[in-house]
Amino acid sequence: MKVYQAKVVKEINAFYGKLLYSLDDFPTISSHLEAIAHRMYEGFQTKKDCIFVEINNYHKDYLGVSIEHLKTLNLTLADCEMTIANEYGFPNWATLEL
Repeated sequence: MKVYQAKVVKEINAFYGKLLYSLDDFPTISSHLEAIAHRMYEGFQTKKDCIFVEINNYHKDYLGVSIEHLKTLNLTLADCEMTIANEYGFPNWATLEL
């Protein structure tokens, strides 16, 4: 049986690679998500479209903002941390670090 996977999901999986699933390589959830946020920031710096899709889906300040507009912004690592925190169900990055 083949399961449909949207193109952007394939791109996200390819971009992060095993990092998404390597839970045992990190001592805590926060250290794992920190590595993912840093990888996201690398994707932002190289203008990977799939990263901007994540940001416009999970960053509370950029929900629904076009990818074209997001690419013009000077986003920071903190923006990537906020995106990852929200994507994984945390209200903000500080809550994740508890």
